[in-house]
Amino acid sequence: MELVTVLKGRFDVLIFTSDGVVKSRVVLGSQGASVAEIPGGEWHSVVFHAPAAVVLEVKAGPYEPQLDKEFASWAPPENDAAAARFVSWLETAAPGERV
Repeated sequence: MELVTVLKGRFDVLIFTSDGVVKSRVVLGSQGASVAEIPGGEWHSVVFHAPAAVVLEVKAGPYEPQLDKEFASWAPPENDAAAARFVSWLETAAPGERV
């Protein structure tokens, strides 16, 4: 399980099914919730809103930077050419939509 909270600004937390369908989208910030719980083993991502956001993430340790990121088979790696298109899609993806 992970907990995320917004300290400044606004961001969205998206939770996905194992095959890339958006299960939920939670807005964290002054216009939304202040804390989101991400169940263990759930694929998830965040979308930050300009001009800035500061996030506090709490999860079980120990923290291993080399192992911290894992990509679902339906999501492109950060350096992949399709990553920019994926990030654009995340900005508006709604529950029920598939990557």
